[in-house]
This record gives sequence, C-alpha cells and structure tokens, in this order.
Amino acid sequence: MNTFTAKYFPWQAALRIIIGSPLILRGCSTWDSKTEICEAFASDLRVEVDKDKHYTYPDVAVVCGELEFAEQRKDTITNPIMIAEVLSDSTEDYDRGTKFALYRNIKTLKDYVLIDQARGHIEYFFKEDDGTWRLQEYFNLDECLTLRSVRVEISIRDICHRVSFIRTI
Repeated sequence: MNTFTAKYFPWQAALRIIIGSPLILRGCSTWDSKTEICEAFASDLRVEVDKDKHYTYPDVAVVCGELEFAEQRKDTITNPIMIAEVLSDSTEDYDRGTKFALYRNIKTLKDYVLIDQARGHIEYFFKEDDGTWRLQEYFNLDECLTLRSVRVEISIRDICHRVSFIRTI
C-alpha cells in the first residue's frame, strides 16, 4: 500500500486548498432526488450536534433543501446531510472519535468524510437505511468517491487537486 505525505504546503495551506476543492465548489451544488438544491458551507457555519446545546464547526457541511436553525439561533444549523473534516495532527483523534460520535446524533446526517491531507487518504462513512454506519476507504488518487446522500461522484485527485503529494514507503 502506498502512503502519501504533503510536499509543498504546510497543513494550514493544504486545508484551505482542500476546502476550496471541487467537492465544495461544484460537486455539492447539485440537485437531489427531491429536486431540492444542496449547498455546501465552509467552516464558519456552526452545527448543533445535540439538544443539550453542543455545537461544532465542521470544515464542510452540506444541506439539501431549506436550512433548519437551532432554537432562537440564526448562526447554527441542525440539518446537515453531509459533513467533511480535513484531518490535521491536532484534530485527527477528535474528528475520528468524539466528534464523529456527536455527529451520529444528527438525524439528517447520512455521510461523513474524513480527508487525511498528509497522505491523500479518504475515509467515507455512510449511513445505511437501518441506521448502521459503513466505512469505505480510498487510498489511490485516481479513485472516485461517490457521495450517496447528494449523488455526486468526484475523484480523490480533484479533492486534493492543488496539494502535492510524494509517495513514501
């Protein structure tokens, strides 16, 4: 198996590049099966993860249809259908563990994507109809990720289109 490390960009720059990728800009601006528009929002939109007023700022949140806001809030949504996080050394454990456990409380959430910017590795979690979560991993930049919730397919290379990776053993 190949692993990848970022060559030219520090993690902050790689994060900005990945967030600005086609996954956000055009891949998730699409129509779903109910002819509702789906929109992607960057990390400045807060998401309520439970009724006890716990909130997070995901790197990307996608909503199909109307935005639903937390009670008496206009800066916090409650209905993302997809969330993506770009992993860094400082956030990886939290994004994989506690944060994902909190996200699973969101009834509308169907897709959770973890992007490992240091290796070009994608972990795609999707919720089955029975509520179980499944994992599909992508290690090759030439593979395509299909986001089931928004019916969009995008290559891993496009997600990481301006980050330079070098193969390591």
